Amino acid sequence: MKNCMPLLLLAACAAPAAPRAARIEPASRAPYAFDVADPAASSIVVRIDAAPSDAALEAVRVLVAPDSWSRGALFVEGKQLVVRNTPGACERVKELLAALSAQEKDMVAVTARFLKLSREQLSDLRNLEPTNGSLAGLFDREALADVVAGWMKEGAQIISAPRCTAFHGQNAHITIASQTAYIQGHERQVCTGGATDLDPVIGILNEGLSLKVVAVRADNRLQLAASIELSALLPVKVIDVRFEGRVVQLPAATRVSAEQRVSMAGGQSLLLVVRNPDSRDPAHPLVAVVIDASELFD
Repeated sequence: MKNCMPLLLLAACAAPAAPRAARIEPASRAPYAFDVADPAASSIVVRIDAAPSDAALEAVRVLVAPDSWSRGALFVEGKQLVVRNTPGACERVKELLAALSAQEKDMVAVTARFLKLSREQLSDLRNLEPTNGSLAGLFDREALADVVAGWMKEGAQIISAPRCTAFHGQNAHITIASQTAYIQGHERQVCTGGATDLDPVIGILNEGLSLKVVAVRADNRLQLAASIELSALLPVKVIDVRFEGRVVQLPAATRVSAEQRVSMAGGQSLLLVVRNPDSRDPAHPLVAVVIDASELFD
């Protein structure tokens, strides 16, 4: 992980007009230096070496005055994080950013992009190895981003792009799916008077994707373990089976799964390629999953 550069935070809070700018030197344990630029305004401009992750921005929106963030009140512009809110909220943002920065060594931001591909598009990549139910490989992040951009121009389709933040060693689990209920069986119930009856037992079918990932830093590299599962319901979602005057439904679904463990250097992405379980889309028989993992402020 690269060393964090000190952050320069310009804060503005309510005070007399046209004040003289003042500088407050940070304490030895704090990574911030504050400049009071325009105390008549309620805004902060944070200049940092690399913008915080989307997870850090979401933490600000959720934890600091959650009902106050209008459009344009919190955004990244180049290498600046711009925050516009009341003086009290500005102070709380400073405190939260300091807390996140102090814990950054313990947190990992993970992004996964699921794309549907044709077989011809996969021919652009040479160093994919068959392993654990998929083709897998490590690539330079920027170079792979260029390849993905080319795929999109050639008709690839994005299924989803989930993001999450977790501590080192913590399992992160994301599921994006639609659910269908079905009768998976019957259970005998005792009624009033000792009579018995059979009540249906309801099961749930998931159609979508699931991602599980855990990352641990070791020797300036991220040891990443990732597993994915894709499921698709066939056009006939359940099959009715009649037995003893009652109906039991059998799910009609296809699933594919894959898992991979890699040691990622900074600036690398993991690519997994599996079969598309949805046979209704013959133009895209493959699904590619691009997984990026980095320190929270990396």
